[in-house]
Amino acid sequence: MTEFFDDYIDEPQEDDLSGVAEEDSLPDEGWYRGKVLSISNRPTRKGDAMRTATIQLNGTNGYECREYFAIGVSGKGGEFAKRRYRILARCCGVVENDEGQFKFSTTDLEGAELYVRTEVEKVEGYDPMLKIKQFSPLDEEPDEVNGGTEDAPF
Repeated sequence: MTEFFDDYIDEPQEDDLSGVAEEDSLPDEGWYRGKVLSISNRPTRKGDAMRTATIQLNGTNGYECREYFAIGVSGKGGEFAKRRYRILARCCGVVENDEGQFKFSTTDLEGAELYVRTEVEKVEGYDPMLKIKQFSPLDEEPDEVNGGTEDAPF
């Protein structure tokens, strides 16, 4: 362990952070065409099932939003999360199977394109965040879309 400290340089160092912004520049609020990059499976802090959707927004230099669905939580919070997750799946093209069941794999959503409405959320003590407020399928194009509506090169 002393070998590491033998190489330690205890001299002043010059750092240049001129090109680093104080805050992230967020895309404007509004509707964007987006692509689901991934759906990850991670438990909540309490160990309940949770899905995290990572969606890249068109026309934003690759900006990614994340939406969390705590589908394993009981009560109204869990029911709300399940409804939002079902809306996302439907907007990604998932439909009921022949038996009327709404079953799908997380991989069925990956690569799907849809519209998302975003809004800046400001919480005291934290940097502003761009949050997803609404999902819409591609065949229901909103009136105004930021970043373009054509097929994106994601």
